Amino acid sequence: MATPTRLRVQDAFTVSSDTLLPNHTPTALGIAWAEFQNTASLTASAIATSDTAVPSGSFGNGGFAYNATPAPVTADQAVEIKLSSLANEGGVFVRASGAGSMYALAALSGGLTTGLFYFNGSSRTTLDSYSTALSTNDRIKLEVVGTTLKGYVNDVEQLSATDSNLSAAGDWGLFWGDLRTASQSMDVSNNMEYDDFKAWDDSTAARSRVLLLGVG
Repeated sequence: MATPTRLRVQDAFTVSSDTLLPNHTPTALGIAWAEFQNTASLTASAIATSDTAVPSGSFGNGGFAYNATPAPVTADQAVEIKLSSLANEGGVFVRASGAGSMYALAALSGGLTTGLFYFNGSSRTTLDSYSTALSTNDRIKLEVVGTTLKGYVNDVEQLSATDSNLSAAGDWGLFWGDLRTASQSMDVSNNMEYDDFKAWDDSTAARSRVLLLGVG
């Protein structure tokens, strides 16, 4: 198992006019964004004045997520986001196998703490937490290799856990609020803004699959 190093998606959310995420093509690398789940009845847009991804509308309870394509080829993967503005809860996810089923790294309570989670339907298991407050423009990164999960803040490992509940590649992306499928009281805030999304999978494993197929 190798550290995920093949960059598959990169998006600075640069747009000339406000654009709903499903209508926005990642600016540097990637294909598209699609709504993955939504219990908050909200959407998100890339905003022209800030070049950030922002919830559309004021506040809402629950949570909502978007997956980025192309999807990861391998189960070993990593995703990163820059927190351009902090409010309430949100972050990134990997190995999502359906609504409410994924690993996630989230800024909580406006960045006062950071949590590493396993979501399973209406339940959320805390795998690890980091109690130092985040700051505007900090970058958080979630990496999963085999059964080892690591959470980074500005490239420094601050969270780690071992978990085997999710093993397939699934989907990756970003989210706002709480991703449990049952409605939650956690507010989604349009003051939680993201920039510079990046997603990597395992280039070594991906290359091996191509060679096995007799291509390249």
